[in-house]
Amino acid sequence: HNMPCTLLYDDTTSMYTDAGKLEGLFNQGVHFYKQHSIIHARAEVWNMQAWTDNTVKVKVNWMYFDADKKPVYTCDYHYVLKLDKHDQLKIVLSVSVNERERIDAWLQQQNALPAGTKRARQTSYPP
Repeated sequence: HNMPCTLLYDDTTSMYTDAGKLEGLFNQGVHFYKQHSIIHARAEVWNMQAWTDNTVKVKVNWMYFDADKKPVYTCDYHYVLKLDKHDQLKIVLSVSVNERERIDAWLQQQNALPAGTKRARQTSYPP
């Protein structure tokens, strides 16, 4: 990630200017994954589009799996990446398309949430 980095959800926008705080957010995600026995993740790039010579937009489908490599849930993200001073692409914007909804649907299937219950925004969602 590049600093500053912005994470955008339907209901929140968070801008990080400190790498330590961003790392803390990702550590919360690791805790969520461990708590729910999500062991493996795989990203599939669906689309990459150059916006400028230094900026690209990427659509990624994330797939999460348990220890037996059985699918747990999938979700979609859009990223805007920019070349840094070392000519390496770094994320400057991360947009969650449907991760919270997919997690809630999966948790409902696991009987962790009663049907029709909406989960209030939590910081324990993965980033």
